[in-house]
Parts: sequence; structure tokens; C-alpha cells
Amino acid sequence: MKKIIGLLVMACVLSTAVFAQEEGPKHRHEPLDMLLGINLGTTLFATMKDFVTNPKVSFLWSADFGLTYDFYVFSWLSVNTGLLLHPQFSAIWKPEYEEKPDLKLTDYIQAPLCLTVPLQAHVNVPRVEWLYLGAGINLNFPVTGMLEELEKAIGLDMPDSKGKFFVSVPVDFGFDMTDSRNGGVRLFFRLTPTFLEQGTLVPFGVMWQIYNFRIGS
Repeated sequence: MKKIIGLLVMACVLSTAVFAQEEGPKHRHEPLDMLLGINLGTTLFATMKDFVTNPKVSFLWSADFGLTYDFYVFSWLSVNTGLLLHPQFSAIWKPEYEEKPDLKLTDYIQAPLCLTVPLQAHVNVPRVEWLYLGAGINLNFPVTGMLEELEKAIGLDMPDSKGKFFVSVPVDFGFDMTDSRNGGVRLFFRLTPTFLEQGTLVPFGVMWQIYNFRIGS
């Protein structure tokens, strides 16, 4: 009888160990996890007032494509950076421009193609870890003006639309569908206050992290 009881106790201990291994990680991410993501996103802002009483137009479109790197400090907090290709077109027309005799096209239009370095932090909300929130700053370095590329293509005399270095402040809200053992997809909405020479615009859009590869754990 003692042998039978001993065998049953041993079986219980072994089965507990097996189920504990099958249970897997407690969290979607763990401290020191590292992910490499492929990103694709776009934002848009547009407003137009009556040209007779209040002639003001604001427009901004941008896109992002590139790689981001995530490092998890805690299971719920990650810091992110990367390198993105960022084409952008913006136009801000103000009433006072009508009185400016030496007004140039690039005083109210910019069309830079930028290399963008994001510096951000994101939170996987505890107990609701698929909910993904974050904010940070994007450093945008214009490398060329897209209107100049259009000039080369169709032969028009276009001014320099490259513009100067500018920053934007993305604020994210969305869904983290990455797997706790492998990688996966993230999809989140993005509000991006953008600080330009001509003024500040706040476009809204979506960011799709096509896949996040878990490169360290």
C-alpha cells in the first residue's frame, strides 16, 4: 500500500510540473524582451474655411515605412526607437499671406521626404495586455523635397520644398496581438501634433506593425 501511495504522489508531482510548463508565460511580454517590427502607417489632416470671410486652409498628409525596435523594461512598459522613411505634404494658407508681396510657394507648402527617428514609450495595460497605449517624439530629418523630384519628372520649375528639421509628438491607442512566445501584429490609432515652420497641425491616422519579430527574451 505504501508503494502505491508513493507512486501516486510521484505521479501528481510529475503531472504538476508538466502542466506548469504547458501553461507558458504569465504575460504577453516579459522584462528584457526585444522585438523588431516592420511598420506601415499614414496620417491626414484637412480643414478649409470660407475664402471670402476667413481665407484659411490647412492640410497635412504623411506616411511612414520602416523598422522599429522595442525593449521591455517591465512586462507592461517598453521603450521604442527605429528608423522610418517619412514622406509628407503640408499646406498652411493664412489671410496675411495675401498682403505679402514677396510670397513664395514654399512659404506655405512643404513636401519633404524625411528620415525619421522615433523615441517613444508604450504600455501594455495590466490585466488587459492587448490594450496598447503610448507617446513619444519623432525627430524628422528632411533629405530631399518631393516637388523637386516632380520637377525632374515633368520638367516644371518647382521651388525647394525640403524645409527644415521638425518634430512631431505621436500619441498611440490600439491593440497588441503579438504572441507571448513568438511575434505578431500590432494595430493602433495615432494622433500626431506636428510642429512646422508655418504652424502646428494635428493629423490623425493609423499605424500597422505588419509583424513584430521576437529577437530576444
